[in-house]
Order: sequence, then structure tokens, then C-alpha cells
Amino acid sequence: MVGFACLWITLVLAAMLPEYLDIHSALKDGTAAVVEGTVTNFHPMPYEGHQDECFSVSSKTFCYSDYGPSAGFNNSSSHGGPIREGLHVRVSYIGANIGRLEIEKDEVPPAEERAAASKNAEKAWQQRTENDPVTDRLNLGFTISAVFMTAWWNLQPKRFMKFWLKPPYKPLTIVLFRVFFAANVLGALSYSIGLVRHRHREWSEYGTVAETAVIAMVVIFLMVNAAEWMNRKWMNPAKTN
Repeated sequence: MVGFACLWITLVLAAMLPEYLDIHSALKDGTAAVVEGTVTNFHPMPYEGHQDECFSVSSKTFCYSDYGPSAGFNNSSSHGGPIREGLHVRVSYIGANIGRLEIEKDEVPPAEERAAASKNAEKAWQQRTENDPVTDRLNLGFTISAVFMTAWWNLQPKRFMKFWLKPPYKPLTIVLFRVFFAANVLGALSYSIGLVRHRHREWSEYGTVAETAVIAMVVIFLMVNAAEWMNRKWMNPAKTN
């Protein structure tokens, strides 16, 4: 995970740094294009993303997203951004990037209003997620697989303690891990029961739930065994003459 995070940061930095330097240089020497006028054709980004937020000023259209790395302005209204339909703005831009967004001080939406809009967008996303049958079945399937996974922890505690600490273990350490594993299985079981009781499902839907749970459990089983195999390989490398 640390290696992937470092690689991701390096790639994003390599992609964004030239953009940032171009924007900074264009704003500094005055070569950035400028358009001023009223915001029209405003299409806010859904809280969960999947489509950009777009708006037009005169004949120029700008699109951006909080979920896409960008050296320019990319704060959508669903995440507290200031753009609204009918707002008077002046935009300095370089290509597709907004380098500077200027709004009259008395026209900037108050922080409380922007926070409330973001909260409402989040609630709307949560309602869409809860009412989406596909997402519901996937969540329940993954939760059931979590019940079996945490039950596995309790059946073979020392096997999974190795992922945190190397043996040998003190008696108190074993007790603390057993309590931790038991709390996890109880939490997963309680959450899965809550999901089952939360909404009515046809019996046919539970077939998809079972398929998701089985696939997730197989993946978990393979990952555990692969991790143990790699650990044995690294800890006990083959001897060479």
C-alpha cells in the first residue's frame, strides 16, 4: 500500500507539475485568456462524481471535478464550491484549466450556504445509494463475507495474529486479540442483520447476495494464503551453494 501510494503521488505530481507551472507563468506574465460574464448552463457534479461540473461564461464552457487531479480550479458546488447559476464571474484560463476564478465579494455564496449545499448533496447521494438495488445487494454480500472472515479469525486466532505480530505470544496478548476478533465478528454480524432488516427483498435477490458473498470469500481465502506463501518465501529463502 505504501509503495502504491508513493507511485501514485509521483505519477500525479509528474503529470500536474508542468500544468501548474504553465498556469502560474501565464497568470504572472498576463498571457492567460480571460472571459467575464454571467454563469449559464450550470450543471453541478453529483456528490459521488461520475460526471464533471460544467458551466458557461459567454461562449466558453468549463468543466472540472473534485475527483480528478487538476492544477486548476476544480471545487464543485456539491463539495462546497462557489459556482452557481447567474453568478457574475471573471475567469482567467489556460487551455481547459481555470487558473483564476474571480467573484464579486458580495456575490460569493456564504460559507454556511455552501456547507449546507454540500451536506444536502451528500444526503441525496446516500439516499440514491440506499435505494439502488444493485448497490444494496453488493453491500449485503460483502457484509456477509465479512461475517465469515471475522469468524475465521476467531476459529484460527494465532494464524491471523501473525499479520500483526510475530510469535511467540504472551497470554495477555492472545486474550486481547481474541477479544478484538470477537468484537469484529459481533460487529459484522450486527451490521449484516441490520441490512437484512432495513429493506424488503425478494428471495431471488438473495441469490445475487450469495454469489457476491461467495466470490468475496474466495478472494479473501486466496489473498490470505498468498500472503502466507510470500511470507514463508521471504522468511525462509532457498539456500544456494
